[in-house]
Amino acid sequence: MQNNMPERIGFMKHLFGGEKKGKAAAAKAGSTETAPRRAQFEASEPDGSDMESRRREAIDVLFGEYEALRAQAEKAVDDDIEKARELVDQIENKLDEIEALKDNEAVLIDDLEKIIARASRTAHRGEGGGSELGARTISEVTGKTPEPEGREVKVNMAELARHWNKFYKDNKVTWVEPIPEDIKLTEAQATEMKRQIEVLGFDWPVIIPAGLTGEPEYEEVEEEEVDEKTKKKVKVKRLQLKKPAEHYKELHELMSEGYADKTFYGGNYDDDGGIGASVDKRHGLRIIMSKKAQELTEDKKLELTRGKSIDDLEAKGGIFEMLGVGGMTEAEYLIFQREYFQETENHLDVKFYAWLAASSRPRSGRVPDGSWNAGSERLNFDSNTTDFRDDHQGCRLAGSFLL
Repeated sequence: MQNNMPERIGFMKHLFGGEKKGKAAAAKAGSTETAPRRAQFEASEPDGSDMESRRREAIDVLFGEYEALRAQAEKAVDDDIEKARELVDQIENKLDEIEALKDNEAVLIDDLEKIIARASRTAHRGEGGGSELGARTISEVTGKTPEPEGREVKVNMAELARHWNKFYKDNKVTWVEPIPEDIKLTEAQATEMKRQIEVLGFDWPVIIPAGLTGEPEYEEVEEEEVDEKTKKKVKVKRLQLKKPAEHYKELHELMSEGYADKTFYGGNYDDDGGIGASVDKRHGLRIIMSKKAQELTEDKKLELTRGKSIDDLEAKGGIFEMLGVGGMTEAEYLIFQREYFQETENHLDVKFYAWLAASSRPRSGRVPDGSWNAGSERLNFDSNTTDFRDDHQGCRLAGSFLL
């Protein structure tokens, strides 16, 4: 899952030129890199067909969205580095979308037309493309979950902010800023949220505040270990936790306060640095949408993840790509678990372990998972390799909306 972390960090350094201090360098990089990259994707010779013409036109639209994302990311460096990191994820996804469009011979002209149509809509609004871009004007989203449940879900932004402000206050999460009650979604975000309600059956919106957890610091160290093939001692370089992510330990303690037993952390979890060693894919003020189901087997979409490894979930054509969502971070899972307990006096994932697919443990490349141990009345956290599969393990799917 996190095997591409060095490349991602390198991409951020290139884009931001050392975060805040490199804004000018980032802008310069944007001006020198975009044209060659565009040429790379447009290098195929046109054959004069309508399909090829539409393909090139669609690639132009995607590049416009890509460039708008880059510009907003560079601007965000001065204001909100966490938002900038979120935008980097979107930039990488946009480049993947362009690459797929260029190489996919089976692309349908209808798909191309849909991409092209986005250009006229965004031009009319005076915006760039991208799922997080645009004017924030939507204060409420309503949808109906699929049959046979067919339940109406209403996400009112002001009501949601009030609810989660009370949650964090009641649970003594004192280090985060209050969530503004005037938060709104862009039109694109509202459309995607409605899709997640009506297609995926997501009915559980949770607001995660900026600064809920920080990021861990790692350093490279040389260690001695036994080579499995030669049985000889060899020196290898490993990442070692230098400083755990701020507030992660505190969050773990608060989100398990009052339980009969202390949270259990498996050996694989502790060997990777313990609490605060997880690197999260998401940061910043955001809404996480998921399905309110106690067990993964209680929902058809969640059950699809059962027995799947992280490699399976993240593969091209895998469940994440097919459904257009991902998993939860470790911190998000703690919030969902606590909210479910306070609302129902029960716990999530009593029978199954849930991958926390939006977090990883850089020392080993493992991914954490969470569950509830009913016998001991405590939370359990462990970690496994990205190719690990078990019928008692799945993933809590989650959609994210940066605010």
